[in-house]
Amino acid sequence: MENEIGEIYHLLLNEYGNQGWWPLSRYYSAGALPPTVPTGYHEGDYRPPEGDEDVLEVIVGAILAQNVSWIGVEKAIRAIKRRNGFSMASLRSIPDAEMQDLIYTTRFYREKAKRIRDALDAISSAGLSRLHERPAEGLREFFLSIKGIGRETADSIVLYAFKKPLFVVDAYTRRLFSRLGLVDKSEDYDAIQAFFQGSVARDHETYNEYHALVVAHCVRACKKADPRCGACVLRKRCKY
Repeated sequence: MENEIGEIYHLLLNEYGNQGWWPLSRYYSAGALPPTVPTGYHEGDYRPPEGDEDVLEVIVGAILAQNVSWIGVEKAIRAIKRRNGFSMASLRSIPDAEMQDLIYTTRFYREKAKRIRDALDAISSAGLSRLHERPAEGLREFFLSIKGIGRETADSIVLYAFKKPLFVVDAYTRRLFSRLGLVDKSEDYDAIQAFFQGSVARDHETYNEYHALVVAHCVRACKKADPRCGACVLRKRCKY
């Protein structure tokens, strides 16, 4: 990554360290609910998810994460876990009304319960083990074919559940790199993704870490309102 995008990656990594995405319930901290700070991270360990239940948990989590903070998602994941875990059989046995109750902390929980049901049905029909054999682009098309799953959610699933190299573009990516003058904030999702994938070697560990670091930086420094520019490790590069 001997280019500006690569240099930014190393500056963020030096500033924040490994982020340990995607958070999983088997790493959650013990204690009373709700957590005040998200848990479940596994810094520097890129082996997870391991096994079908981990994979299904990431898929469900990616759907739940649409338009909501992760704290709300973690509450819902904990509730599903307490109910009977993340096996395909257990998840598909949950009636729609009960699923809505379990995930009500994530906003739009009725729609999300339907998306989870549709995703589980599609995965069950295709075969989870066979999905692992598909290339990144094929997996992306599979998840995009499920109503309610858009490009950001599909790419998050491909990257974090299946460990295939697709760069995830979200609002944080647009904010940070438009302020750095490297992308147009209004540019199409696929164009921004192509820019990153042309600048960073296609490696799922790097894409995993880079996306997580962008989120960390935007949450702590490059805020939407009142950015903490004086504390920003990228301030000398910023055009904002």
